[in-house]
Amino acid sequence: MNIDSTWAEDVLADLVVRYPKTEGFSIEIYQAYESRRILETSHSGLKTLAVEYEMTAVERE
Repeated sequence: MNIDSTWAEDVLADLVVRYPKTEGFSIEIYQAYESRRILETSHSGLKTLAVEYEMTAVERE
């Protein structure tokens, strides 16, 4: 798995140990991609009202 974080692989390894498949757990990792923003404009400026994300499963090695 390619995670852009120095500690993320350690966290994932810890989760696998804490929640093993033998006890019925499964781990799925998703990455969020910003797909849409809802904006408001007024005399005071631009404001973000909401952000919608699309989730994509990350393949584990």
